[in-house]
This record gives sequence, C-alpha cells and structure tokens, in this order.
Amino acid sequence: MLATYLVSFAFSALANMAIPPPPAHPKGIYLTSYSAINDRGAELISDMKRAGGNMVIIDIQDSDGRLAYESKLPLSVELGMNGRTFRDLPATVRKMRLNGMYVVARFVAFKQPYLASHRSDWALKDKETGRPFTARDGLVWLDPSKPEVTDYLISVADELADMGFDEIQYDYVRFPEAGARGYIGYTWEKTEMDRESVITEFAARTAKELHAKKVKLGLDLFGVAAWNNGYDAKIIGQNITDLSKHVDVIYPMVYPSHFGPGFNGFKNPAGEPYYFVSESSKKFLELMKGGRAVLRPWLQGFAYRVPNYDSWYVEEQIKALHDLGIEEYAIWNASNTYDTSFEAMRKF
Repeated sequence: MLATYLVSFAFSALANMAIPPPPAHPKGIYLTSYSAINDRGAELISDMKRAGGNMVIIDIQDSDGRLAYESKLPLSVELGMNGRTFRDLPATVRKMRLNGMYVVARFVAFKQPYLASHRSDWALKDKETGRPFTARDGLVWLDPSKPEVTDYLISVADELADMGFDEIQYDYVRFPEAGARGYIGYTWEKTEMDRESVITEFAARTAKELHAKKVKLGLDLFGVAAWNNGYDAKIIGQNITDLSKHVDVIYPMVYPSHFGPGFNGFKNPAGEPYYFVSESSKKFLELMKGGRAVLRPWLQGFAYRVPNYDSWYVEEQIKALHDLGIEEYAIWNASNTYDTSFEAMRKF
C-alpha cells in the first residue's frame, strides 16, 4: 500500500510541476524512439546537458512510416499504422521538458512506404505507366499535391502538438530527387503548380495550424539546396526563401560527407567540415533574409567518408557556426552514439 501511495504521489507531483520556458538557443541531438524510452536515452540526455545541450529530436515513426505511438486518428487506426513504442507519449514529452529539454517530434512527411502501399491512390504516379512511382531506393512516395495526403499529415502534426511537443519537424518534406532509372519520371495531381509551390503551400498550411497552438514548425532541407543556383532545390521542391517566410526553423543537412567527391573543387568534401558547414550556412542565411525562420543546421556526428573521425570533426563544424554567430544546431548519429559529439560541445 505504501509503495503504491508513493508512486501515485510522485506522479501527482510531476503532473503539477510547471514546465520551464524553452531555451533561447536550442542545440542537441537526435534520438530514435527506442532510445527515447529507455535508460540509454536518459543517460544521453544527462550527458548532453553536462556538455551544454538542451534539445532532443525524437523519431515518432518506424522506418516504414508507421507511428511509434497509438494515434487516435481514424485513418491511422484503420490502416494499422499505430505502434506501441511509446506507451504514454505525452508523459515522455512532459518529463523531458521538465528536465529543461526543448523537445521536437521528427515526422517523415512524403517518404512513407507503408501508407503509400496501402493507399496507392495517394502515391506519386510514374509518367510512363501511370502506376505508383518508385524512387531509387525502391520505395513509393506520397503525392505532396494531393489534399487528402496533406490533410492527413497535418492532422498527425496537430495530434503531436496536443501531446506537448515544442516543435514538429518535417523530414522528407520534398519530392524524391530521382527514380529507380536515374531520372525524374513522375507526375503529380496538381500539375498546374510547380514542385516548389506544392511544398511551400503544405508547409504554410501546417505552420498556420501549429502556430494557433503555439507550437513551432521546423523543416529538414537538403544541404545542397542552397548551392548550384537552386538547381537541386527546384528538382525536389525546396524553395528556401519561400519556406522561411512561413516556418520557424530551417534545418539544413550540411553534412560534409553528403557533398559528392569533387564538389566545388574538393576531392573529398567529407574532409573539410569547417568549410562546408560555414559556406552552406552562409548561403542559407542569405536566402532566408526577411523570413521568420531561424537557422539550426544538422551537423555530422558520424564517420562516413571520414578516415580520421573523432571529436575534432564535430568541433570544427560547431566552430564554423560559432564564427558566424549561430548558436543553434542539431547533431545526427543514426545509432545515437554521441561521446565524441559531447566532447566537442563542451568546448563552446
């Protein structure tokens, strides 16, 4: 009886605690949904706080697009899209916010193979066959111009906002970059609109919904979208200037290793962390002038294409931002291994 009483009292006390205001300059790490619910995640948050971090970006989907919590949305229930990784997602979010974290829900928008396979009428269509378009990785994408698609995605964002997140972050908020045959071979429903207009309209609608609930909207954008006079941005539909007028945060993925060999004259861009983070951020800042969004780049916290990867690598990226007066960033490591990243964070 006493143990039950103490547990009940503890939960009651937690529920009555006031959530502190969000940090002025969020900086932190990505967590898988599994890390977020176990002891490892708690340890990572504790270690990050000691390193000066204050933000966690949490996956709320599995890799195929199924949700990691029990959604109450009729379509999610009907199509079996719900999971139970998070038994009580609002409680998880609240606990993190009480711990001083700025908590972001990472939600993949249009690259959703599970939903696209169950609702083929919602998929991008192949120009030649009229069947669902298959991207290079063999996956089918949702059609960003279909009102039914965007209505559903916005309803998920709304549901997450009601669970207490500070921010909803859309990843894959774009058209695919190429098809299985190496070219753009798809069409979409609203062909009278170009790709950039389609994506901007979706982001603007979502932002309006979330702002009414005092929740922010962030977008993950390709790092290369600010280069090449906007050529790549047009292909995938990410107009940085237009998007920054509506959303709150732009997260460019400026991972040096993701610029191909020879890019801008560098044999191995992965070996130039300061240059590529600095130059990419400058280009994004220029394109975002006059918008409402702040710049919060994704930094490379992994060794891909970097033969001598260590804490220096993350340190160089943070220094590049620091020298530009940028105090916000997110570090990506798919396996949630951040020892070297925390070592770098402590130096700033």
